[in-house]
Amino acid sequence: MSQKEIRELFTRPEAPWAVVADETLAVDELREELSVTRGIAWVDLDGAEMTRYESLMAAFQTKFEIPDYFGHNWPALDETLADLEWFPAEGYVAHVRNAHMVLQDHTEYGLHVFYRLMGRVSEEWSVPVEVGEYWDRGPVPFHWLLTCPKDARQGVVDLFREAEAEAPRVLDT
Repeated sequence: MSQKEIRELFTRPEAPWAVVADETLAVDELREELSVTRGIAWVDLDGAEMTRYESLMAAFQTKFEIPDYFGHNWPALDETLADLEWFPAEGYVAHVRNAHMVLQDHTEYGLHVFYRLMGRVSEEWSVPVEVGEYWDRGPVPFHWLLTCPKDARQGVVDLFREAEAEAPRVLDT
């Protein structure tokens, strides 16, 4: 897949919502192109800093600038990521490097909840809101870029299947 095709993948409000790639992907170039020229909010997260439930919640609150009323639980994370009124953008990319380390100190159930949450949030953003209010909007792309060492990539992909979450797009770089 060319760099142009990869960029386009992140600018469309359609599945696949998650993309798994190894660490050789030109992330800095992709971030620059999407954030500067396309108005996409690029949020960098590190799976090595999100090995526990509490650290994952804290990282999302910090990186997405979630207000202090955030409840630090799965429903609250789902709700706030589907809102982001305080963090406006033309679209969103959550880049999780070291994706193979996310919630490694937590239960498998928690990891499955997280993987399903990714798809729900992205799908919600892809649906236009047209109710005649100030918050009306068209479809907005919200994608997840999960990078990890090449030898860990299949394990990350398998977790989507085990979680019964939508399968990610796997990039060969």
